[in-house]
Amino acid sequence: MHWRMKGLIQKTLGVMPGGEALHYHLQRRFGGLQDFHRELSVKVEDWQIGIRRFRSPCTWPVRAASPLTISTAICRTTWCVRR
Repeated sequence: MHWRMKGLIQKTLGVMPGGEALHYHLQRRFGGLQDFHRELSVKVEDWQIGIRRFRSPCTWPVRAASPLTISTAICRTTWCVRR
């Protein structure tokens, strides 16, 4: 689903009476909660990749790097990137 459409649906459900229960039902029927164990394993794998990247040293001098932060509702990630 397109991220803007998904955001609009979530925003709408967030202000509707009973929207939270409907959102949960839609996630169970169409979203990531169809297969909870698969969704959980994907999240854990993403976390492991992030930890490995965080622990690995930069391959260029810190003076030549700028921080880049990517933030979502799920996680916040910061990497060193070349200027």
